[in-house]
Amino acid sequence: MAEPQIHMLVVEDLPSDVFLVQRALNSLQGRLPRISYKETLGEALSAIADDSVQVVLLDLNLPDSDGLETLQSVREAAPGLPVVVLTGNVEPGLQQACLDAGAREFVPKGSLDPAVVRRALAYVDGN
Repeated sequence: MAEPQIHMLVVEDLPSDVFLVQRALNSLQGRLPRISYKETLGEALSAIADDSVQVVLLDLNLPDSDGLETLQSVREAAPGLPVVVLTGNVEPGLQQACLDAGAREFVPKGSLDPAVVRRALAYVDGN
């Protein structure tokens, strides 16, 4: 029996950054996730509410939310949901603040590669 497909939500409003995520996903081998893309926090929260999302790659700066508040909103909506912050914002202290707020990982957009996506998928399995 085949293992069920993991549902990954990618929350990103910039098409060029969505392309980076897609490129990393296309490089994966083995079990591939089902991907949903949302451009706003509101859309992301609606997708999370449907209860099938298992892991989130989250940009912090969206049209309707900015900074750490974006992560906090997702964590409040789904406290147990693994969230990997994927951001271009590398201001001092933000990485630690995100980890303290419950992000599993903080990844600068320039560092996104297939290994990051594999780790995000592993968070679903509790690793």
